[in-house]
Amino acid sequence: MLANNRKISDHQITRLLFGDLIARLMLLLPYAKAGASGWEFLAATGLGILWTLLYVRLLAGFSGYVQGSFTAYLRERAGAGVAYAVDLLMIMFLLLHLAYLVRLTGTVCRIFLLPETRENVLLICTLLAGTVTAAGDGQVRGRMAEIFFLPVAAALAIMLLASAGAVKPEHFYDSSPSFNVMEIFIRSGAVFGSFCEVTLILYDLPHIRCRSCGQRRALQRAMQKGILVTAAFLLVVFGIALGVFGEAGFLRLPWPALTLMSSASLPGGFLQRWDVVFLAFLLPGLFLATGSAFHHLGQIWREIFQKGSHIRVLAGMCTAALLLSLLSGDYENAMQMYFKWGICTLVPLMAAVPVFLGILERMKKKCGS
Repeated sequence: MLANNRKISDHQITRLLFGDLIARLMLLLPYAKAGASGWEFLAATGLGILWTLLYVRLLAGFSGYVQGSFTAYLRERAGAGVAYAVDLLMIMFLLLHLAYLVRLTGTVCRIFLLPETRENVLLICTLLAGTVTAAGDGQVRGRMAEIFFLPVAAALAIMLLASAGAVKPEHFYDSSPSFNVMEIFIRSGAVFGSFCEVTLILYDLPHIRCRSCGQRRALQRAMQKGILVTAAFLLVVFGIALGVFGEAGFLRLPWPALTLMSSASLPGGFLQRWDVVFLAFLLPGLFLATGSAFHHLGQIWREIFQKGSHIRVLAGMCTAALLLSLLSGDYENAMQMYFKWGICTLVPLMAAVPVFLGILERMKKKCGS
């Protein structure tokens, strides 16, 4: 039975993370492979996932200190100025995140599904879908993630099984495992940054039971499970793509996962465009990620100003994200802007906030004891 307590369950947190991350990361992470070998990219992805799991453990432990909203906690611990600065940092990241997401969704739909449709029309449709997704409370998002989890995971699993037969073992041997440790380390930071929207769980804490030690451990397990399930699909997708296309082909393709969908072959022959079917299951992930960004934008705005109609706030954020995506001009510019200013600039600052606050709380606890 579905509870109606406006709380997000641990079960839903796992599925929310998977739904928010899987489609976006499958298409974003290959951008970090430029200049690296295929094996270096896979190693960097694995190492970045390890950083993410350690960071999630820190977030779950820190969650016990936040008794109300995260903005209220920041005001109490660091002052109103710091609280507003951190909230503004999160809003800037989320707007860049949205501009990239809608450009990505519009471009993918135009190339693979609707070649005769103008991309700006697809941008607006994506933003509207995200706004509708965020119109309900957090529990509605959790239920939507539960609905889409099994179909999306099953479709991806079928795609991988259908593509596995095309793997050529010699492609793994041809791409000799040359490892530049510094390259792997730097690129693992980019992978970690791509996962780092998990920081936004801090704004969902009022809707999550995480006060006791046991509840914090349950939150940690739920988040780590969501990361691990996502990571397993990502590593298998990229590994199979390397085996199917070879290192040269894998490194040349901007979206190896989508090309892998196009090459998937299922028995029966009654449908020629299996890539369209698989993409139809992948798109809900992009819509869920867009809705999650809108949800957090509205949540942060209300925590700052303590007022404002939910719908009006979402409409304002939708307009801001649309303007930013239009100003980017095209997908390539949006991608570079998101990677440079979002992942490489704002995300490290976002990740530093709970680390710094956690150190302060531990120091305070030691001084008080």
